[in-house]
Amino acid sequence: MRLLRFLGWLFAISVVTVLGVWLVQDNSAETRLVLLGFPLGSLPLGIWLALAFLLGVFVAILATLPAVVGARLRLRRLEFGTVSGEFAAILFAIRMVNSSSSSAFTTWLTNPLFHASSTCVGWAVKNIS
Repeated sequence: MRLLRFLGWLFAISVVTVLGVWLVQDNSAETRLVLLGFPLGSLPLGIWLALAFLLGVFVAILATLPAVVGARLRLRRLEFGTVSGEFAAILFAIRMVNSSSSSAFTTWLTNPLFHASSTCVGWAVKNIS
């Protein structure tokens, strides 16, 4: 599986490299770029386009990095069985909705594990009862 993943990445990088070289060759006109009043120099237009694309990819990766890391940490916690009190309370509230018994509500009130619930669970319990 690792070999297949490696070959996939190698193929994708090769395709992007070939397309980048093609872009630079087709747009070889020298262009002076001025950004916010500061001259950045004179390079072929294809290189400026490739740099702008790479900068956009880098910014997108940085923008999504916190969400990806948070999702991976949450998944790791769930895989190892260390479910947070908030998640356990949400699961309990869902079970309470499905059973719709008053004893489940009193169990929720008396169990200290479920007192660390979030406002989402409080909203769910308030709207159920």
